[in-house]
Amino acid sequence: SDNERLKFFKEWGKYRAEREYLAFDITSISSYSKMLEMLEPGYNRDGEDLPQINMGMLFGETSMLPIFYNLYQGSIKDVKTLSNMLKYAEHLNLSKVRFVMDKGFYSDKNVNEMLEKRIKFTIAVPFTAGYAKTLVDSARKNITSPANSFMINGDLIHFDSKVMSKKGKRLYASVYYNERHYIDAKEALLKNIILFEDKLKNMNENSYNESEYAKYLIVRNSKKGIIIHRNEEIINEALKYKGYVVIISNEKNEPHEVLRIYRAKDSVERAFDNLK
Repeated sequence: SDNERLKFFKEWGKYRAEREYLAFDITSISSYSKMLEMLEPGYNRDGEDLPQINMGMLFGETSMLPIFYNLYQGSIKDVKTLSNMLKYAEHLNLSKVRFVMDKGFYSDKNVNEMLEKRIKFTIAVPFTAGYAKTLVDSARKNITSPANSFMINGDLIHFDSKVMSKKGKRLYASVYYNERHYIDAKEALLKNIILFEDKLKNMNENSYNESEYAKYLIVRNSKKGIIIHRNEEIINEALKYKGYVVIISNEKNEPHEVLRIYRAKDSVERAFDNLK
């Protein structure tokens, strides 16, 4: 029963939570069933055109074992599930829990709630949050200094650290730059733009405007045919924050340790794969 499951989670969580960081993530589980009320259309992580149930899970980064799970309607977005999970964490007396989350769970509301409840967390910040761009812009000049680099899993990472304040609480912000990821992103974008240019000759105007790559080109007709120019300003803007990751935490750690903790959250994704 629900009560019996919660009782188990409470005892199990008490045993595990003080020993490790708990990664939190959510996955979608597709189904053909006509009988499950929680099945709804939503963002499907496996690209399946089926209704789904979402499962949220707390997963131990060291033990590689699940600590707690909960089910949600398929249409609920990641960012909305965290508040619900925090309520369960309180109910289960996971007072020393440390949450590790990707940017899908970021919102000012979620961060403020964790600060108010004094929950330790590490979370990536999307570039839709203006201050993430500000942090990168302020770090851009010196971040590639040889002094600001380390290796993790074979990747060369450049970093910069800042202390910031939110709601009167101290936060530690780490900016990371992977030059290889930037080069890969630049190469992929330019290749797709060039391929799109080659297809332009056989496109009508409506098809052209529907393409996601249309914004990167300036196209005009002339007596000699189509004249194409690449919009360098738009292309450079699209690449401006590629290769960068911003992570904030209310727990002080060395930059390489913050990234190690953040990357270890992949363990919950592997658990989801095994479950599926």
